[in-house]
Amino acid sequence: MLINTSDLREKDVINTCGGRRIGYICDYQIDTDCGKICAVYVTEQLFGVFSGRNAVRIPWEKIVCIGEDAVLVEMPENFCCEPCAEKCGREKRRKGGWLF
Repeated sequence: MLINTSDLREKDVINTCGGRRIGYICDYQIDTDCGKICAVYVTEQLFGVFSGRNAVRIPWEKIVCIGEDAVLVEMPENFCCEPCAEKCGREKRRKGGWLF
């Protein structure tokens, strides 16, 4: 399947561990030495402007499947992103500026 980055940004990102929707892809981290995507950044807002404070970094290796309607990722069950931390009531841990 061939896909454009603009199409990828419109897909829901779903965590397969628990089935919770994380948000939408807002940015990418690319290794310029080998030309591969290393990670994606996800925010709750569709077409959201990248903001390190509201975005969650998901390593490319954690992406399980890119389908027609959604991107499935496999993150640990205790994973909780900044925007939903207060809503879901999970304990937050800060590691290098990102919550995991």
